[in-house]
Amino acid sequence: MQLSFKSVIVGAISGIATYFVSIYTLGYTSALTMPKGFSLALWDSIVVFGLGALLIAFAIQCAALRIFRAQSFPSFAAFLVTVIVALGISGLLSTGGNAMASWVLGALFASLVANWRRSNNSCMDSSVNP
Repeated sequence: MQLSFKSVIVGAISGIATYFVSIYTLGYTSALTMPKGFSLALWDSIVVFGLGALLIAFAIQCAALRIFRAQSFPSFAAFLVTVIVALGISGLLSTGGNAMASWVLGALFASLVANWRRSNNSCMDSSVNP
């Protein structure tokens, strides 16, 4: 399988964008008030990291794959390496596991959606006569 240089660059850029955008969104979602009697672990999973990290990673990776028509696997691999390196450089690799897991899941879902959409669009090729 030939790795596309463009796909690797797109994945790296989307990883960097996700890292910087998530800094702000994680701050905003952490500031939301948790309802009384709600489980802290569930609140962190759904609201803080779900909205603040997973949704951001999904949106950025999905948009990058769609706009630049990059291959999903090389782009996801570059995204993964980029967020690990970004957390390592910032010194948050040991404490940023929740954010990293949310970013990776969001990018993985975006890659799966991009592959699924491409497989459906390939059936509707206009050059094929019905």
